Amino acid sequence: MRDANFCAGSWGPAEAGDGFEAELASAAGGSRAWWPRSGSADLARALEGLRRGAPAWHGLGAAERAGVLGAMLDRWQDDPRDLDALAAFLGFAEGDLDDALEGALEEGDRCLSAAPDGDPGPLLARVPAGELLVGLVREVLPTLLAGEPVLLFADPDLPQVARGFVARLAEDERLAGAVALLHEDRTACLGAALDSGAFERAYLPGFLRGAQGAGEPDDSVPSLRQGSVRTTFGAGLLGGAEVSSTRLENRPLRNGVALVLDGDDPRREARRVAQAAFGPRVSLSGQAAGQVGQVLCHERSLSAFTAALLERVEELAAQPACPLFTRGLRAHVAELRRLGLDEGATLVVDGLEGPTGFRGASKRAILTPSVFTNVEPSMGLARATRPAPVLALLRTTSDTEARALAHGDLAR
Repeated sequence: MRDANFCAGSWGPAEAGDGFEAELASAAGGSRAWWPRSGSADLARALEGLRRGAPAWHGLGAAERAGVLGAMLDRWQDDPRDLDALAAFLGFAEGDLDDALEGALEEGDRCLSAAPDGDPGPLLARVPAGELLVGLVREVLPTLLAGEPVLLFADPDLPQVARGFVARLAEDERLAGAVALLHEDRTACLGAALDSGAFERAYLPGFLRGAQGAGEPDDSVPSLRQGSVRTTFGAGLLGGAEVSSTRLENRPLRNGVALVLDGDDPRREARRVAQAAFGPRVSLSGQAAGQVGQVLCHERSLSAFTAALLERVEELAAQPACPLFTRGLRAHVAELRRLGLDEGATLVVDGLEGPTGFRGASKRAILTPSVFTNVEPSMGLARATRPAPVLALLRTTSDTEARALAHGDLAR
């Protein structure tokens, strides 16, 4: 998809004609899309479009702006097909992100009913993928409600989220002039936006400017307001909110149990288990319905199964990681890790740390697989019921024992 920038009220490619690829493996075999790599010309176009389009939005008055934004939320609730498209890209089934939409709509209602907080001024924002729709609504709606423009930079880990949200906003022509969206896979364009001095406010968790600050305003790009005070941002972390929740953890989910019986093909079963435990669909939230948390494996197959499983986990680790949308899951995984080690289980894959290349809030939004071996049925690790990207391997001496354990304590 090469037409994902939204500037001056319309969608179009990056001025440079260049792009980057966002790829995510899924149960369907993988999803891939191209996104514009924005540059200084795109930034100038976006800011000029906001400068020209925002006054009409501001002129509507607060009550009418609230009505437009409320109608947008209503349309989103009645027609969530863009969210279903995102779910399909991630390997989810239709409706699996309904909780995320519900959380965003509730946040939108809260924003529209809250008392205005002064004049927020134009907003420059990049909401981490881990905050999903709730973060976008929370940061963007108050600014728009006050009649001010917003420039969004899409998170390159999951650019579809910001694109779908801006598409919703742009459905109403009265609002389209007050929003813009740029995509990039690095921070050069984002840094130029800060250096421009066009923004008095920024929400950019994890974006570090550097020890010397942003320098003087860049006069090559337009200011958003005639006669506005032009400011620069100094060093340090701008924003810094923790990853938010879409309340996926409130769903009544329980760990699944996989059986590898005597005579089963260990390699085939390893791929099946790895997909059920660590595939993109489950690693997105870290706890999908039916996610496998324990494997009861016959002792004759355990060695070959474990080797094949670790091989498959290594393959998954080489693919783009999915963000987590569930508050508290990282702490839960840390507790499971501590519990397993204290009980004498062997941690053969430690996925608590985010993959290399993710920083700040984005890193906090990532978990990769963890695998324990030498787990006994009596251990607390084997009885964990809240799904998480942690897999416990248990040895069984017979198929009868495996089935009994699966329908006994481990199944509760």
